[in-house]
Amino acid sequence: DLTGRENIYLQGSIMGMSRKEISKREEEIIDFAGVGAFVDTPVKRYSSGMNARLGFAIAAHLDPDVLIIDEVLSVGDMSFQEKCIRRMKEFKRQGAAIAFVSHNLPAVVDLCDRVLVLRAGSTGVLGSTGDAVEFYLGDQGGSKNADPADATAVLTYSRLENHAGQVVRSAVPGEHLSFSAEVLFNAAALDVSFGLIVYDGASGIKVAAANSASLGLAVRDFLAGERVGVRFAFTANLAQGQYLVEFHAATAATMTMHVLAMPAAMLRIEENVSPFGVAFLAFEMPSLEFEAGADEPSLVATNAAARLRS
Repeated sequence: DLTGRENIYLQGSIMGMSRKEISKREEEIIDFAGVGAFVDTPVKRYSSGMNARLGFAIAAHLDPDVLIIDEVLSVGDMSFQEKCIRRMKEFKRQGAAIAFVSHNLPAVVDLCDRVLVLRAGSTGVLGSTGDAVEFYLGDQGGSKNADPADATAVLTYSRLENHAGQVVRSAVPGEHLSFSAEVLFNAAALDVSFGLIVYDGASGIKVAAANSASLGLAVRDFLAGERVGVRFAFTANLAQGQYLVEFHAATAATMTMHVLAMPAAMLRIEENVSPFGVAFLAFEMPSLEFEAGADEPSLVATNAAARLRS
C-alpha cells in the first residue's frame, strides 16, 4: 500500500541512499519519472510502465559504479526514453559500467561498446557492437522461401560486391556496390520481375526499393530448370548503421511470389559524420557570414572565444 513517494524513500534506501540524499533529489526523481500527479497514489494502482519509470528514475539519481538496466526503454513515451538515454550517457561519461539489456537496436548501437547476443539462454556472439548487431539481425531473419521441393523457384546464392567484384559486408557512404543473385526455377513462371528492398536494421524501416520492371527491364517467362543471374548496381548513399537487403522474384499480375529471401544480404555502413538518420547527404563544412562593416571573421571568432572563456 506504499504510495509512489513512499516507494521512492524505500527503494532509495535499499539502493544505499540516505534519507537526506533522497529528500534532496525527491522532486527531481518525481519529475524524471513523470508521475507527479500520482506520486501520492498507492503504487499497486500504477501501471507496469509507471512502476518501471519510477524505478529507473530512482536509479538514475544514484552515483553507481555499476548500473544494470533491463528493458527500461520498452516503457514510457519518446520523451522519457530520450531522458533515459541522456542519463545513461552521463553515467558512461562518469566512468560507470553499464549492463544494458534491450531489444532496442538504435539504443544499443548508441550506448554500447561491446554486445552479448543471447540465443535460448546461451551465448550467440560476444563482440563489437557492429558485429553483434549484424549477427542478431541475421539470426532474426533468414530465408522466407517455401520448402525447396515445393517452391516455384529457389535462390541458389546472393551477395553484395564492390566495384572490384569483391564480396563485401561493409562500405562507406557513396560507395558503388552491386547485389548479385541466382535463381533456379523449379517450375515454369510467367511475367517475372525481380526486386530489392533495403531496410534499416535497427528500426525495420524501408529506406529504399527497386524493381527490375520499373528500372526498364521487361518482365519475362522462365522454364522449369532454367537458371538466371540477377544484378542490381547502386550507390550506397546511406548513413552509418546496419542494413538488410530483401530480394524477391514475383509475378505482379497474379501476386505470385516465386522467391522471397530476407535477409539476402547485410550491409554495414561505416562513417562518423551522421549522428542519426539513414540518408547520407554529403554535407560540406558550413560557412559563416557576417554583416557588412563588422569585424573581420577571424577577429569576431577570437573575441567570441575570449568572451566564452571568461
